[in-house]
Amino acid sequence: MLRFGPTFFTYLLRQRFGPQRLRRQPEMDMVMLDEEQDREFALDGEFGALAVVYEMVIYAVLRAGPHSGKALDIASGSGQLLSKLALSLPEMRFTGTDLSDHMLHVARASARTYGASNVEFIKQDMFALETLAPQQFDLITWSLAMHHCQRQRDVIRVLEGAHRLLKPGGTFFLWDIIRPKTGPTAVAFADMYNRGRGSWFYQDSLDSYKAAFTFQELDSLLAQSPFAGARHIQPTLGNFFQIVCASQSWGSQRPFRSFLKTPTQRLDYWMLRLGFAREW
Repeated sequence: MLRFGPTFFTYLLRQRFGPQRLRRQPEMDMVMLDEEQDREFALDGEFGALAVVYEMVIYAVLRAGPHSGKALDIASGSGQLLSKLALSLPEMRFTGTDLSDHMLHVARASARTYGASNVEFIKQDMFALETLAPQQFDLITWSLAMHHCQRQRDVIRVLEGAHRLLKPGGTFFLWDIIRPKTGPTAVAFADMYNRGRGSWFYQDSLDSYKAAFTFQELDSLLAQSPFAGARHIQPTLGNFFQIVCASQSWGSQRPFRSFLKTPTQRLDYWMLRLGFAREW
């Protein structure tokens, strides 16, 4: 769970106002290949902090994007987020992608568990989107995967591929973490959010924090991409996540049922929503 207490707010202030001292450390592996890691990732997407983040992503996509047509999700991972999004947008047909065979197996199982019949999963490299037919998707999402890019030009390559696949007037939505400003802050975030899933998941989460891009770095990359001028948002309360949205259907929010299971998760979700309240 996201834990809000004195320690949390101490690091929140450091993250908000402190200088950026932690340099980016790209992850060694761009693809999750360990099955134990995949299972822990999926568990956290159901019962942990990831489930809270997924709820916020769904809310934001429903506010920014179309409600029917074809959608592509880049690097879908465990498929839980996409399955929940597909249930929230039953008139849209979703295609999820990933490069890991085992993760695709987990994602298809997630879709069956949730009963999301309007989603399919295919094996697809996010750095080879040019192999798909252009201008066929009304919505393209890329969530919690950008930090797996080893180089800045890899991010631009995915952005260029997504832009090519998007229909004119379509919506592109990106959600990812922001790199903590210091090493101790990264460790504190991992301790607060990821300690309960075992050492493998904890270390992978810490590596992800260190591999994330700062808001300013992504802003520079967007300026070099076809999505220059897209709406780029970071929360006013806390600096843990960032959103990029290119959309012509902004503001068409539709209600959706919550997938959160506990009161603690729901409280965490509203705290997360509060951080984006001014712009989202």
